[in-house]
Amino acid sequence: MPSTGPCAMRGADGGCCASDGRARVERLVLLRCGSCSNRTSRMFKGRSRDEGVREFPALAAYFEHSKLGGFLFDAGYSQAVRENGVVSAVYGLLNPVTMRPKDSIPLRLLRFGIDPAQVKGIVLSHAHPDHMGGASFFPDASIILSSEAAAAIERPSVRDLVFANMARALPRSRRALGPPVGHELLSRYFGAVFDVFGDGAAFAVSLEGHAVGQIGLYLPCQRVLLAADAAWGAEFLDLAGEMKLLPRLVQRDFDAYCATARSLARMKADHPEIDIVFSHDLFKEGPYAEDGQRDAVLSEISATTR
Repeated sequence: MPSTGPCAMRGADGGCCASDGRARVERLVLLRCGSCSNRTSRMFKGRSRDEGVREFPALAAYFEHSKLGGFLFDAGYSQAVRENGVVSAVYGLLNPVTMRPKDSIPLRLLRFGIDPAQVKGIVLSHAHPDHMGGASFFPDASIILSSEAAAAIERPSVRDLVFANMARALPRSRRALGPPVGHELLSRYFGAVFDVFGDGAAFAVSLEGHAVGQIGLYLPCQRVLLAADAAWGAEFLDLAGEMKLLPRLVQRDFDAYCATARSLARMKADHPEIDIVFSHDLFKEGPYAEDGQRDAVLSEISATTR
């Protein structure tokens, strides 16, 4: 598909992303901030141990709003994942983590020429350690999240997989999303939709089931939905019902998790022009849909997530 960059494309909801003065997201960069690993045979029925160990990168995404500046969607792991006592020990045993100093989000940003001081806010999908760990590097940023996730952070618990040490280290400035809005496209698939900045540049959608108050981020100009942990990866979207007992127990509401997976599968079938990227896909780190390279980036993502 020919393109001269994401802002020359039309959003999947029909909104034009040309430079006409309307607010929009102008740049999106996918970042890899640590990872965990596990055998798919431990996660899903019918998988062979011969498939080996699958790595699950922790995605953070930097995006630039045309009028408000730089923001993050999630912030990946930090070394704090190892510093929460017994909870950290059990988490690491069940979910081995790789987190090197060079994997921290400030260094990943610098790797792509982005000054961490440019980050004005963080849209937090949910409060698990591989999503909010790196937020502590941005004490002056504002956290944007669902009201349910905000409440979970105020009351850290093992059941919700909210690490108390990370919750204490989060920036104090926080803004809960709301109220919900109607959206011609997104409201067909998700129970709640939020206009993140009130200007149509980015929309949050509820992705119920995996964690308290989980949201995804839809960017109309890039025609991409960052779908957080609504699935372990693109190749696992249709396998929610085959999940084994232990990973089922990790989900906050397994029935809701399966319903969300079905909604995403329906959206994917109805709108193949929209790219759904999960936080643990084996994605290509770097600029996304920049300088007409959208297809090349996507081909590499799809090749590593089959």
